[in-house]
Amino acid sequence: MKDDLDGWTWNSSGTESEDPPVVGPDGRVPRIRRSPAESARATAAWVRVRAVKLVTVAVVLALAIGGWQTYKYLTRYHEQMSGPHGDFPAALGSSAPVKPSRVVATFEGSMSGIAGGLYLHEEPRGVTAFSLRTGKSYWHYGREKTGLVDVTNSRDTVVLSFDDQLVVGIDAHSGKPRWHVKVPGDAKSGQSRLWLDKDTVILSQPASVTALAVHDGKRLWTAPPPKGCRKWAVRAPVALKDVVAYRATDCEGSSDEYVLSGMDRSTGHPRWQLKDEITGYWRLDDHTMATASVRDALVVTDVSGSRPRTRSTALSNDLSLGYADDNIMVFDSSNSRTLTAIRVTADRNRTAWTHPAAKGLEFGRPWIADGRVYVTQGVPPLDARRDKVPASARLLVLDARTGHELSRADLPKSLFQGENEDQRSLPAIRGAGSGVVLIGWADFAFSSVDLALAE
Repeated sequence: MKDDLDGWTWNSSGTESEDPPVVGPDGRVPRIRRSPAESARATAAWVRVRAVKLVTVAVVLALAIGGWQTYKYLTRYHEQMSGPHGDFPAALGSSAPVKPSRVVATFEGSMSGIAGGLYLHEEPRGVTAFSLRTGKSYWHYGREKTGLVDVTNSRDTVVLSFDDQLVVGIDAHSGKPRWHVKVPGDAKSGQSRLWLDKDTVILSQPASVTALAVHDGKRLWTAPPPKGCRKWAVRAPVALKDVVAYRATDCEGSSDEYVLSGMDRSTGHPRWQLKDEITGYWRLDDHTMATASVRDALVVTDVSGSRPRTRSTALSNDLSLGYADDNIMVFDSSNSRTLTAIRVTADRNRTAWTHPAAKGLEFGRPWIADGRVYVTQGVPPLDARRDKVPASARLLVLDARTGHELSRADLPKSLFQGENEDQRSLPAIRGAGSGVVLIGWADFAFSSVDLALAE
Protein backbone atom coordinates (compact mmCIF):
# COMPACT_ATOMS: atom_id res chain seq x y z
CA MET A 1 0.00 0.00 0.00
CA LYS A 2 1.47 3.41 -1.02
CA ASP A 3 0.51 6.78 0.45
CA ASP A 4 1.29 10.38 -0.42
CA LEU A 5 2.92 12.05 2.61
CA ASP A 6 4.40 15.56 2.20
CA GLY A 7 5.28 14.83 -1.41
CA TRP A 8 6.58 11.34 -0.64
CA THR A 9 4.93 8.21 -2.04
CA TRP A 10 5.21 5.65 0.72
CA ASN A 11 4.54 1.91 0.56
CA SER A 12 3.01 1.47 4.00
CA SER A 13 2.18 -2.22 3.48
CA GLY A 14 5.85 -3.16 3.07
CA THR A 15 5.20 -4.91 -0.34
CA GLU A 16 5.67 -3.73 -3.89
CA SER A 17 2.51 -3.71 -6.10
CA GLU A 18 3.05 -4.58 -9.75
CA ASP A 19 -0.44 -3.32 -10.81
CA PRO A 20 -0.74 0.32 -11.93
CA PRO A 21 -2.94 2.56 -9.78
CA VAL A 22 -6.64 2.90 -10.69
CA VAL A 23 -7.43 6.33 -12.23
CA GLY A 24 -10.79 7.92 -11.51
CA PRO A 25 -13.15 9.69 -13.99
CA ASP A 26 -11.55 13.03 -13.26
CA GLY A 27 -8.07 11.69 -14.05
CA ARG A 28 -6.95 11.66 -10.41
CA VAL A 29 -5.84 8.70 -8.37
CA PRO A 30 -8.31 8.30 -5.55
CA ARG A 31 -6.76 8.55 -2.02
CA ILE A 32 -6.52 5.22 -0.30
CA ARG A 33 -7.52 5.31 3.32
CA ARG A 34 -5.07 3.71 5.74
CA SER A 35 -5.73 1.92 8.92
CA PRO A 36 -4.38 3.59 12.13
CA ALA A 37 -1.65 0.95 12.38
CA GLU A 38 -0.53 1.54 8.80
CA SER A 39 -0.49 5.29 9.35
CA ALA A 40 1.64 4.93 12.47
CA ARG A 41 4.13 2.72 10.66
CA ALA A 42 4.41 5.14 7.78
CA THR A 43 4.99 8.12 10.08
CA ALA A 44 7.61 6.26 12.12
CA ALA A 45 9.48 5.21 9.00
CA TRP A 46 9.50 8.77 7.68
CA VAL A 47 10.79 10.10 11.00
CA ARG A 48 13.57 7.52 11.01
CA VAL A 49 14.74 8.52 7.54
CA ARG A 50 14.73 12.22 8.44
CA ALA A 51 16.50 11.56 11.77
CA VAL A 52 19.27 9.55 10.11
CA LYS A 53 19.88 12.35 7.62
CA LEU A 54 19.92 15.03 10.34
CA VAL A 55 22.30 13.04 12.56
CA THR A 56 24.62 12.40 9.60
CA VAL A 57 24.75 16.10 8.76
CA ALA A 58 25.33 17.03 12.43
CA VAL A 59 28.20 14.55 12.80
CA VAL A 60 29.89 15.76 9.62
CA LEU A 61 29.60 19.39 10.74
CA ALA A 62 30.88 18.58 14.24
CA LEU A 63 33.91 16.75 12.87
CA ALA A 64 34.65 19.55 10.45
CA ILE A 65 34.33 22.27 13.09
CA GLY A 66 36.27 20.26 15.68
CA GLY A 67 39.05 19.51 13.23
CA TRP A 68 39.28 23.16 12.24
CA GLN A 69 39.33 24.29 15.87
CA THR A 70 42.05 21.76 16.71
CA TYR A 71 44.10 22.83 13.70
CA LYS A 72 43.65 26.51 14.56
CA TYR A 73 44.44 25.81 18.24
CA LEU A 74 47.69 23.99 17.49
CA THR A 75 48.89 26.37 14.79
CA ARG A 76 48.01 29.46 16.83
CA TYR A 77 50.43 28.53 19.61
CA HIS A 78 52.76 26.35 17.48
CA GLU A 79 52.54 23.58 20.04
CA GLN A 80 54.23 20.20 19.88
CA MET A 81 52.96 17.51 22.24
CA SER A 82 53.45 13.81 22.86
CA GLY A 83 52.23 11.40 25.55
CA PRO A 84 51.17 10.60 28.11
CA HIS A 85 52.76 7.17 27.90
CA GLY A 86 51.13 4.76 30.35
CA ASP A 87 49.69 5.37 33.80
CA PHE A 88 50.65 8.47 35.76
CA PRO A 89 53.54 7.60 38.13
CA ALA A 90 52.63 8.31 41.74
CA ALA A 91 54.96 10.30 43.96
CA LEU A 92 57.66 8.39 45.84
CA GLY A 93 56.34 9.79 49.11
CA SER A 94 54.08 12.40 50.69
CA SER A 95 56.90 14.27 52.46
CA ALA A 96 60.68 14.61 52.50
CA PRO A 97 62.36 11.22 53.13
CA VAL A 98 63.87 10.41 56.54
CA LYS A 99 66.61 8.06 55.28
CA PRO A 100 67.41 8.94 51.66
CA SER A 101 70.20 6.71 50.36
CA ARG A 102 69.17 5.48 46.91
CA VAL A 103 69.88 7.48 43.75
CA VAL A 104 66.66 7.36 41.74
CA ALA A 105 67.57 9.85 39.01
CA THR A 106 70.53 11.83 37.70
CA PHE A 107 70.23 15.03 35.72
CA GLU A 108 72.43 17.29 33.64
CA GLY A 109 71.66 20.55 35.35
CA SER A 110 68.34 21.14 33.59
CA MET A 111 65.88 19.61 36.08
CA SER A 112 63.30 22.22 37.08
CA GLY A 113 60.90 20.46 39.45
CA ILE A 114 59.07 17.39 40.75
CA ALA A 115 55.39 16.75 39.97
CA GLY A 116 54.12 13.55 41.57
CA GLY A 117 56.38 10.77 40.34
CA LEU A 118 57.72 12.87 37.47
CA TYR A 119 60.74 15.10 37.17
CA LEU A 120 60.63 18.00 34.72
CA HIS A 121 63.48 18.37 32.26
CA GLU A 122 63.78 21.94 31.03
CA GLU A 123 64.60 22.43 27.34
CA PRO A 124 65.10 25.52 25.12
CA ARG A 125 61.53 25.40 23.79
CA GLY A 126 59.60 23.40 26.37
CA VAL A 127 59.61 20.66 28.98
CA THR A 128 59.79 16.86 28.96
CA ALA A 129 58.46 14.96 31.98
CA PHE A 130 60.29 11.75 32.93
CA SER A 131 59.29 9.04 35.37
CA LEU A 132 61.41 8.99 38.53
CA ARG A 133 60.92 5.22 38.70
CA THR A 134 61.89 4.25 35.15
CA GLY A 135 63.66 7.29 33.73
CA LYS A 136 61.48 7.05 30.62
CA SER A 137 59.76 9.99 28.96
CA TYR A 138 56.14 10.33 30.08
CA TRP A 139 55.07 13.40 28.13
CA HIS A 140 56.53 16.34 26.22
CA TYR A 141 55.24 19.84 25.64
CA GLY A 142 57.00 22.46 23.53
CA ARG A 143 56.39 25.40 21.22
CA GLU A 144 58.05 26.28 17.95
CA LYS A 145 59.25 29.79 17.04
CA THR A 146 59.69 30.89 20.67
CA GLY A 147 61.93 30.25 23.66
CA LEU A 148 61.19 28.98 27.16
CA VAL A 149 61.85 31.56 29.90
CA ASP A 150 60.88 29.87 33.18
CA VAL A 151 59.05 26.90 34.73
CA THR A 152 57.26 26.33 38.02
CA ASN A 153 54.84 23.65 39.14
CA SER A 154 52.39 22.42 41.73
CA ARG A 155 51.49 18.76 42.27
CA ASP A 156 49.13 18.68 39.28
CA THR A 157 49.96 21.72 37.14
CA VAL A 158 53.15 22.73 35.32
CA VAL A 159 53.34 26.41 34.33
CA LEU A 160 55.66 27.65 31.58
CA SER A 161 56.43 31.20 30.45
CA PHE A 162 57.78 31.96 26.98
CA ASP A 163 59.59 34.92 25.46
CA ASP A 164 56.56 35.88 23.34
CA GLN A 165 54.70 36.81 26.59
CA LEU A 166 52.60 33.63 26.60
CA VAL A 167 52.10 31.75 29.87
CA VAL A 168 50.79 28.16 29.57
CA GLY A 169 49.34 25.91 32.27
CA ILE A 170 49.96 22.20 31.60
CA ASP A 171 48.11 19.28 33.18
CA ALA A 172 50.91 17.35 34.90
CA HIS A 173 49.06 14.05 34.40
CA SER A 174 48.52 14.34 30.65
CA GLY A 175 50.99 16.94 29.40
CA LYS A 176 48.14 18.75 27.65
CA PRO A 177 47.58 22.50 28.04
CA ARG A 178 44.80 23.64 30.37
CA TRP A 179 45.05 27.34 29.63
CA HIS A 180 46.98 30.02 27.73
CA VAL A 181 47.34 33.63 28.90
CA LYS A 182 49.18 36.55 27.32
CA VAL A 183 50.87 38.73 29.95
CA PRO A 184 52.35 41.95 28.51
CA GLY A 185 55.89 42.77 29.54
CA ASP A 186 59.52 42.29 28.66
CA ALA A 187 59.80 38.51 28.76
CA LYS A 188 63.16 38.63 26.95
CA SER A 189 64.80 40.88 29.54
CA GLY A 190 66.24 37.97 31.50
CA GLN A 191 64.46 39.31 34.59
CA SER A 192 61.14 37.50 34.19
CA ARG A 193 60.43 34.73 36.69
CA LEU A 194 57.59 32.44 37.73
CA TRP A 195 56.80 31.69 41.38
CA LEU A 196 54.15 29.46 42.91
CA ASP A 197 52.20 30.71 45.93
CA LYS A 198 49.67 28.07 47.00
CA ASP A 199 47.00 28.13 44.23
CA THR A 200 48.44 31.23 42.57
CA VAL A 201 51.14 31.59 39.93
CA ILE A 202 53.13 34.80 40.17
CA LEU A 203 54.80 36.20 37.05
CA SER A 204 57.39 38.72 38.20
CA GLN A 205 58.73 41.18 35.64
CA PRO A 206 60.60 44.45 36.20
CA ALA A 207 57.53 46.60 35.47
CA SER A 208 54.81 44.48 37.09
CA VAL A 209 53.89 41.50 39.23
CA THR A 210 50.92 39.52 37.85
CA ALA A 211 48.95 36.85 39.72
CA LEU A 212 47.20 34.03 37.82
CA ALA A 213 45.02 31.22 39.17
CA VAL A 214 47.04 28.03 38.75
CA HIS A 215 44.07 25.85 37.72
CA ASP A 216 42.51 28.00 34.98
CA GLY A 217 44.93 30.88 34.32
CA LYS A 218 42.44 33.53 35.39
CA ARG A 219 44.18 36.87 35.89
CA LEU A 220 43.68 37.83 39.55
CA TRP A 221 45.61 41.09 39.77
CA THR A 222 48.58 43.09 38.48
CA ALA A 223 50.70 45.39 40.64
CA PRO A 224 53.31 47.99 39.63
CA PRO A 225 56.43 48.61 41.77
CA PRO A 226 55.77 50.65 44.93
CA LYS A 227 56.07 54.41 44.82
CA GLY A 228 59.68 55.53 44.79
CA CYS A 229 60.99 52.29 43.22
CA ARG A 230 61.68 51.74 39.54
CA LYS A 231 61.24 47.99 39.23
CA TRP A 232 60.64 44.66 40.90
CA ALA A 233 63.70 42.56 41.71
CA VAL A 234 64.25 38.99 40.53
CA ARG A 235 63.84 37.29 43.90
CA ALA A 236 61.42 34.75 45.32
CA PRO A 237 58.60 36.35 47.34
CA VAL A 238 58.13 35.80 51.06
CA ALA A 239 54.80 33.97 51.40
CA LEU A 240 52.97 34.64 54.68
CA LYS A 241 49.38 33.83 55.68
CA ASP A 242 47.40 36.63 54.02
CA VAL A 243 50.27 38.62 52.55
CA VAL A 244 52.96 37.92 49.98
CA ALA A 245 55.99 40.21 50.15
CA TYR A 246 57.95 41.13 47.01
CA ARG A 247 61.25 42.93 46.74
CA ALA A 248 61.48 46.16 44.74
CA THR A 249 64.77 47.73 43.72
CA ASP A 250 66.22 51.00 42.40
CA CYS A 251 64.31 52.78 45.14
CA GLU A 252 64.70 56.48 45.92
CA GLY A 253 67.25 56.86 43.15
CA SER A 254 69.77 54.42 44.65
CA SER A 255 70.38 50.94 43.28
CA ASP A 256 71.59 49.91 46.75
CA GLU A 257 68.19 50.47 48.36
CA TYR A 258 65.62 47.68 48.45
CA VAL A 259 62.01 47.81 49.62
CA LEU A 260 59.96 44.79 50.66
CA SER A 261 56.32 45.42 49.73
CA GLY A 262 53.69 43.31 51.48
CA MET A 263 50.65 42.84 49.25
CA ASP A 264 47.28 41.28 49.90
CA ARG A 265 47.37 37.77 48.47
CA SER A 266 43.82 38.01 47.04
CA THR A 267 43.82 41.53 45.56
CA GLY A 268 47.44 42.63 45.15
CA HIS A 269 46.75 45.80 47.14
CA PRO A 270 49.78 47.00 49.16
CA ARG A 271 49.42 46.63 52.94
CA TRP A 272 52.84 47.71 54.15
CA GLN A 273 56.43 48.16 53.09
CA LEU A 274 59.81 48.23 54.81
CA LYS A 275 63.44 48.50 53.87
CA ASP A 276 64.92 45.17 52.86
CA GLU A 277 68.45 44.02 53.57
CA ILE A 278 70.55 42.94 50.62
CA THR A 279 70.55 39.42 52.10
CA GLY A 280 66.74 39.24 51.85
CA TYR A 281 64.03 38.11 54.26
CA TRP A 282 63.09 34.51 55.00
CA ARG A 283 59.71 33.20 56.15
CA LEU A 284 59.63 31.78 59.68
CA ASP A 285 55.88 31.27 60.19
CA ASP A 286 52.56 32.72 59.02
CA HIS A 287 53.28 36.18 60.44
CA THR A 288 57.04 36.35 61.03
CA MET A 289 60.05 37.02 58.76
CA ALA A 290 63.75 37.34 59.53
CA THR A 291 67.02 38.25 57.87
CA ALA A 292 70.70 38.33 58.76
CA SER A 293 71.80 41.93 58.33
CA VAL A 294 75.13 42.86 56.78
CA ARG A 295 75.61 44.87 59.98
CA ASP A 296 75.92 41.65 62.02
CA ALA A 297 72.38 41.72 63.33
CA LEU A 298 69.48 39.30 63.31
CA VAL A 299 66.43 41.31 62.21
CA VAL A 300 63.00 39.81 62.99
CA THR A 301 59.77 41.36 61.68
CA ASP A 302 56.26 40.58 62.91
CA VAL A 303 53.52 41.49 60.39
CA SER A 304 50.51 40.21 62.36
CA GLY A 305 49.37 43.76 63.18
CA SER A 306 48.37 46.68 61.00
CA ARG A 307 52.04 47.71 60.70
CA PRO A 308 55.24 45.64 60.69
CA ARG A 309 56.99 45.46 64.05
CA THR A 310 60.75 44.91 63.82
CA ARG A 311 63.34 44.02 66.45
CA SER A 312 67.08 43.56 66.03
CA THR A 313 69.64 41.58 68.05
CA ALA A 314 73.40 41.21 67.67
CA LEU A 315 74.66 38.32 65.56
CA SER A 316 78.19 36.96 65.40
CA ASN A 317 79.99 37.97 62.23
CA ASP A 318 81.21 34.38 62.00
CA LEU A 319 77.71 33.17 61.07
CA SER A 320 76.29 33.00 57.54
CA LEU A 321 72.59 32.27 57.04
CA GLY A 322 72.02 29.05 55.11
CA TYR A 323 68.28 28.41 55.36
CA ALA A 324 65.25 29.35 57.46
CA ASP A 325 61.78 27.87 57.94
CA ASP A 326 59.38 26.78 60.68
CA ASN A 327 60.91 29.23 63.22
CA ILE A 328 64.39 27.71 62.76
CA MET A 329 67.31 29.59 61.18
CA VAL A 330 70.34 27.45 60.30
CA PHE A 331 73.69 29.25 60.05
CA ASP A 332 77.03 28.03 58.80
CA SER A 333 80.32 29.21 60.27
CA SER A 334 82.72 31.24 58.16
CA ASN A 335 84.93 28.16 57.66
CA SER A 336 81.86 25.98 56.83
CA ARG A 337 82.70 23.57 59.64
CA THR A 338 79.92 24.21 62.17
CA LEU A 339 76.14 24.44 61.81
CA THR A 340 74.26 26.57 64.33
CA ALA A 341 70.46 26.53 64.61
CA ILE A 342 68.68 29.47 66.25
CA ARG A 343 65.02 29.19 67.21
CA VAL A 344 63.34 32.50 66.42
CA THR A 345 59.86 33.79 67.30
CA ALA A 346 58.40 37.28 67.09
CA ASP A 347 59.58 38.01 70.65
CA ARG A 348 62.80 36.11 71.31
CA ASN A 349 65.75 34.12 69.93
CA ARG A 350 67.64 31.22 71.45
CA THR A 351 70.33 28.89 70.19
CA ALA A 352 68.75 25.47 69.67
CA TRP A 353 71.87 23.43 68.82
CA THR A 354 75.25 23.34 67.13
CA HIS A 355 76.58 20.51 64.97
CA PRO A 356 80.29 20.35 64.05
CA ALA A 357 81.51 18.70 60.86
CA ALA A 358 83.75 15.66 61.09
CA LYS A 359 87.48 16.42 61.20
CA GLY A 360 88.77 17.82 57.92
CA LEU A 361 85.29 18.09 56.37
CA GLU A 362 82.98 20.99 55.55
CA PHE A 363 79.23 21.55 55.19
CA GLY A 364 77.35 22.53 52.05
CA ARG A 365 74.23 24.68 51.85
CA PRO A 366 71.37 23.17 53.95
CA TRP A 367 67.61 22.83 53.46
CA ILE A 368 64.79 22.51 56.00
CA ALA A 369 61.72 20.36 55.29
CA ASP A 370 59.19 18.50 57.44
CA GLY A 371 61.09 19.11 60.69
CA ARG A 372 64.43 17.92 59.31
CA VAL A 373 67.64 19.61 58.16
CA TYR A 374 69.27 18.16 55.03
CA VAL A 375 72.93 19.07 54.45
CA THR A 376 75.99 17.71 52.65
CA GLN A 377 79.32 17.12 54.41
CA GLY A 378 82.64 16.38 52.73
CA VAL A 379 85.72 17.74 50.96
CA PRO A 380 85.12 20.40 48.26
CA PRO A 381 86.56 19.43 44.84
CA LEU A 382 89.08 22.29 44.65
CA ASP A 383 90.42 21.51 48.13
CA ALA A 384 90.61 17.82 47.27
CA ARG A 385 92.70 18.58 44.18
CA ARG A 386 95.02 20.80 46.20
CA ASP A 387 95.48 18.14 48.88
CA LYS A 388 95.65 15.35 46.27
CA VAL A 389 92.76 13.42 47.79
CA PRO A 390 89.48 12.31 46.18
CA ALA A 391 86.58 14.73 46.43
CA SER A 392 83.70 13.16 48.32
CA ALA A 393 80.57 14.01 50.28
CA ARG A 394 77.73 12.42 52.17
CA LEU A 395 74.18 13.52 52.86
CA LEU A 396 73.26 14.08 56.51
CA VAL A 397 69.70 14.29 57.84
CA LEU A 398 69.37 16.08 61.20
CA ASP A 399 66.43 16.66 63.51
CA ALA A 400 65.62 20.36 63.06
CA ARG A 401 64.76 20.87 66.74
CA THR A 402 67.63 18.99 68.38
CA GLY A 403 70.36 18.67 65.73
CA HIS A 404 70.60 14.92 66.31
CA GLU A 405 71.67 12.93 63.28
CA LEU A 406 68.87 10.78 61.85
CA SER A 407 70.65 9.23 58.86
CA ARG A 408 73.60 9.56 56.48
CA ALA A 409 74.39 8.32 52.97
CA ASP A 410 77.41 8.61 50.67
CA LEU A 411 76.90 10.58 47.46
CA PRO A 412 78.06 9.09 44.13
CA LYS A 413 81.56 9.95 42.89
CA SER A 414 80.09 11.03 39.55
CA LEU A 415 78.81 14.18 41.25
CA PHE A 416 82.38 15.50 41.37
CA GLN A 417 83.46 14.71 37.82
CA GLY A 418 83.67 16.85 34.70
CA GLU A 419 83.12 20.57 35.11
CA ASN A 420 82.33 20.07 38.80
CA GLU A 421 85.99 19.26 39.53
CA ASP A 422 86.65 22.99 39.93
CA GLN A 423 83.89 23.72 42.44
CA ARG A 424 85.05 25.62 45.53
CA SER A 425 82.17 24.42 47.70
CA LEU A 426 80.18 21.27 48.31
CA PRO A 427 76.94 20.31 46.56
CA ALA A 428 73.90 22.08 48.00
CA ILE A 429 70.49 20.72 48.88
CA ARG A 430 68.17 22.14 46.22
CA GLY A 431 64.87 20.78 47.52
CA ALA A 432 63.18 18.08 49.58
CA GLY A 433 59.66 16.66 49.32
CA SER A 434 57.44 14.11 47.53
CA GLY A 435 59.74 11.33 48.75
CA VAL A 436 62.99 12.70 47.29
CA VAL A 437 65.91 14.99 48.14
CA LEU A 438 67.38 17.04 45.29
CA ILE A 439 71.11 17.75 45.27
CA GLY A 440 73.11 20.02 42.98
CA TRP A 441 75.52 22.91 42.79
CA ALA A 442 74.66 26.46 43.78
CA ASP A 443 76.66 29.66 43.86
CA PHE A 444 76.17 33.30 42.93
CA ALA A 445 76.31 32.81 39.17
CA PHE A 446 75.22 29.21 38.61
CA SER A 447 72.88 26.64 40.09
CA SER A 448 71.76 23.19 39.06
CA VAL A 449 70.09 20.02 40.24
CA ASP A 450 72.18 16.95 39.49
CA LEU A 451 70.57 14.00 41.27
CA ALA A 452 67.62 12.83 43.36
CA LEU A 453 67.82 10.49 46.36
CA ALA A 454 64.98 8.49 47.91
CA GLU A 455 64.63 5.85 50.61
